[in-house]
Amino acid sequence: FSLILPFVIITTILIVLMLLTPIGHSGMFLILLSVHFGMSFSDFTHIKKLWKMPKNCFIESAERGFSVLISD
Repeated sequence: FSLILPFVIITTILIVLMLLTPIGHSGMFLILLSVHFGMSFSDFTHIKKLWKMPKNCFIESAERGFSVLISD
């Protein structure tokens, strides 16, 4: 939940600002939105990995991402 909430909040703010500004300035918010999507791509790959993990596991922060410890 903590990985997707910033994406939802920032995307909502940018879309509302894009719709409220005159048409000449909305392109700036569209560029910001596309940069935001690109920066959030790694969060979505982590969400995809976390979604496919077994229920009986422990997640440990590691040097290069995270480690999954599966318990019996």
